[in-house]
Parts: sequence; C-alpha cells; structure tokens
Amino acid sequence: MSRQPNSQLWRCVRQAQRRLLMQRLLDAGQSAVFCSLMASLAALIALRCFRSIPDSFWWQIPLATTAIVLTTVAVAVIRRRPDSQQAAAALDHRFQLAERVTTAVTLDPSLKTIPAGMALMADAEAKVAPLPIASQFPLRLNWRSLAIPAQVALLIAVAANMPAWAPNQTMAAADPATAPAQPNPPEANNPRTAAIAKKPEPRPEKSELLKKLETDLERQLFEAERQGVSTEQAREKITALDKIQKEMQDFRREQLDKFQTLQQQMQQLDRTGKSDASKDGPAKDARDALARGDAEKAKDEIDRLRKKVKNKELTDKQKDQLAEQLAEMKSDLERLMRESEQEKKLQDAINQAKAEGRDAESLERELQELKDQREGDSQQMQEMSKALEEALEAMKKGDSDEDAAEAAEKLAKLAKQLEQMEGGLKDLEDVEEHLQRLKEARKKLCSQCEGKEGGPRGDRKDFAKGAGVGAGERPDNPNAQSNSEDQRVDGNFDPTGRKRATGSTKGNAFTKRSRHEMAGEIQEAVQEAPEAREVQRLPRAAREMVREYFEKLGNPDGSTPPK
Repeated sequence: MSRQPNSQLWRCVRQAQRRLLMQRLLDAGQSAVFCSLMASLAALIALRCFRSIPDSFWWQIPLATTAIVLTTVAVAVIRRRPDSQQAAAALDHRFQLAERVTTAVTLDPSLKTIPAGMALMADAEAKVAPLPIASQFPLRLNWRSLAIPAQVALLIAVAANMPAWAPNQTMAAADPATAPAQPNPPEANNPRTAAIAKKPEPRPEKSELLKKLETDLERQLFEAERQGVSTEQAREKITALDKIQKEMQDFRREQLDKFQTLQQQMQQLDRTGKSDASKDGPAKDARDALARGDAEKAKDEIDRLRKKVKNKELTDKQKDQLAEQLAEMKSDLERLMRESEQEKKLQDAINQAKAEGRDAESLERELQELKDQREGDSQQMQEMSKALEEALEAMKKGDSDEDAAEAAEKLAKLAKQLEQMEGGLKDLEDVEEHLQRLKEARKKLCSQCEGKEGGPRGDRKDFAKGAGVGAGERPDNPNAQSNSEDQRVDGNFDPTGRKRATGSTKGNAFTKRSRHEMAGEIQEAVQEAPEAREVQRLPRAAREMVREYFEKLGNPDGSTPPK
C-alpha cells in the first residue's frame, strides 16, 4: 500500500512510530549507562590494585566508556526501529481500535478503490483523528533504575581515594606491631634531592619541544610505576626511559648554549659608551640588568617603569631621559644583531689569511658555526628591538592620558619579551627536575631487574632470571684459564675496499679552541721562539725554513716578534 503523507491516519502512525523509537532509546540508554559504569569501575579497581593511576583517569575512563557504549546502543536501536505495521498494531492495542489501523495500513492498493475498501479507510480515519497520541505513547524515565548508575558513580568516587595495593604486600607487613622497620632512603632525608624530585609546576609559556618531552615522560613514568612487571618488561621500560633521558639532555645542552650566547651578547651592552641619560635615567637599572643577563630583574624594572608611565609619575626631564635610554638600547640591540665581537675578529682573521694566500677554510667553518648558533637569538633580539621602537614612538606622542596608556602598553609588550627570556631559564630548571625523576624511576626499575634471593651462596640478589637449581652466583672454578692474549681481527670492508664508519658519538674529553682563545699561548710560543731557535740542532738546509716559521708564528701581519 502506498503511503498518503497528508492523511490523518498516516500522521498518527508516524507519530506513534517516533515515540516508540524514543522510548526504546531511553530504555536502552539507561541500561547502557549502568553497564559502562560497572565496566569502568571494574577496570579502574584492577588498575588501582597494581599501579598508581593519574587522578584524571577516574573521570576520563567512565566518560569515554559511557560515550562509546551509548553511541553503539543508539546505532543498534535506530537500525531496528519499529516499522509502520508495528506502530499501527500499537495504536490498535492501546486505543482498543479492533485492528482498524493495522488493517488500513496493510490494505492492498487494489482494494482501496472498491466500496468496502473505501469504507474501511474512512472508518479508520474517523476513529484515529480525535485520538491524543501522546497520552498513550508517553516518554518516561525509570527513576528507580537511574539510582543504580548513581550508586556506581558513587563507588567510583570512593575507589578514587583507595590506597594502591602492591602484590608483594603480606598480612604480617600490614600489622604495624609486627612489621619490620624500613629505613628511610638517603634521598628522603636530603631536602635538596626531595625538592628536585618533585614534579615541576605547570607553566603555559613552556616551549613546544619541552611540552612534547614532558608528555612522553609522564606516559613512561606512569608505565614505570606498575607493580609486578617481569624482568624483560622492566628492561624495556628502562630502554624507553634512557631514550627520553637522552632527548632531554640534548634539549638542556641546546638551551644552555643558547642562553649563554645570548647572555654574552647582552653583556656587550655595558661595553659601549653611555650618555648622561643612560647613567642616571629611569631605565638605568633595567639596562644594567640586561647587561648582566638577569632577565627577571630587567622585567621587574620595565614593569615598574610601565606603572610610572601609566600613572604619569615621571617628570618631563625623566621622560626625555627614558626616551633617550630606550633609543640607545634599541641601537645597541640592532648593533648586536648585525655583528658580534667574536665574529668581527674571525672575519678579520679570514681576510688576513686570504691576503697572505693561506688556507682559511677552518676559520670560515668556525665563523659559520658561530652564525648558526646566534640565528635563534637574533630573532628574539629583533622582537625586543621592535618592542623598544614601539615604546619609543609612544613616548614621543604627547602627555595625554591616551598617550600614556599606549606607552604603558608598549612597555608591557617589552616586559613580555623579557618574560620569554626568563621562561628559557625556567625550562632549564624543569628539565633538571625531570632528569632527577627519570633517575629515580630508572633506579626503581633496575631493582626489578634483579633476580630472586636464596641462591646456593647465600641470600643475595643477582641478575639471574629466577630461582632454583641454577639460581644465584656460579661457583668458582680453580682451574679456569683467565690469561689475556692478543688477536688480529679483520675489519669489515664495503665493496669499494674502503672501511666504513657505522656510527659516532660526542665526547667531553676534548674541547675545540679557536685561534683567538689561544692567543696567550701563541704569544708565549713566539717569545720563546728565539731561544728555541738557538738551542735546537738542525741541518743547515732546514735552518732558514725553521727561522722563518718561528718569526711568522702568531704574527700573520709580518711584524717583528718581541724579544
């Protein structure tokens, strides 16, 4: 039978069909919430028994489980929604219509044109038209059944405060009267170590790389706190912690080099000649703090100046001095961005070497490394210079309240740049604390890698994988041969016949020093050169060459060395 959308009969059938579907969704949703909360409670209690879990898991896991189960149940109910015949049967049953609606809905289209079919349809329309469908198809929630999920949620809240249970706990140890006294580890009595080992306070201005490293670290530390892991699992976790430790050490090294370079550049601010305004002006303390590399002190001084400018507490003379100081600081920062003292010396040495026809490749490589190291710092100094320029322009506008507010806003932007410099130092402090936490977690995992006690040579732990006949240390063999011997080992060659290096690592045994850093040693060698030339016995053919070498040592410009 083809549907007639505009007929009253079909409107009532569709309304009953929708309300039946909604009631099924409500009933299934109540059961789904109960089942998901029970499953979450069981999983959380199981996790809580064997490890300590983050507090956020107590609401994240139930919410995620409930959302997944509700979605699944809703899709299943909608796929099996009631059809028009079921809705018609429900209408006949609830309004006692003697199957009039069911007969009209299932009537064959060919029978609708005969008088009996038309009379049947008219009778069904007349019976259905005045019916209040919503009264017999209400949408109800079973409040008694909602009490059960509420009780389960309460149990989850109680379980969140349960103490973690370790598998190796015993009833005797639970009794304080019979439990042996456990000595406190030395780290617990050391206030410095206890302060370092705590988790750093969250900061929104952390670098993205540090945030990623912290996320990986928290995940690995969470896994490391599991109790009852096997020896192989403990070794795998140690390997994962070692990888994060190496990444954090590399991050610390890069940040430290960057900060030291920036600090050296800031210290050059104090070497330039200062005007009278710089010596006695309002921004003197801020400039001195920048020259010392104290970003925190400089930020506090800029904030103090910002408040004075906003409240119009500066005299006209102090305003002029402040504008002159900001202009000088901007000029000095731009000069530092263009070149540094060390770069200038290297460039002069390169030009001198090329003028004399000597190889300057090593000096050029050293200069390029220095420029690459300063590339990131130049961006930060450029932003500071831009903030100084905007503050200077705002200071020169006028004395109105709007001009003072704008100048204070630009100084606040400068303080924000200094705060970012201070954030780099805090990143280093956070990394130090994370490395200490890594060390403690690794030590805890290493204790789980040890074997069991009760070997043939006493109750001492070893690195055996278990206990039994082969557990513990091996007995000494008095006839063992332990002498050393020399052997020749063939190296691996590639198809071209050359030896191939398969890897490299950085070491701290040697530190490369530039020629300018060794200027003192070179000058000493130059002063001792005449004496060395006289006491050494050389062939006649080599005397002139050696004499010329010592004369030019440390004096590429050809000047006469001091006697």
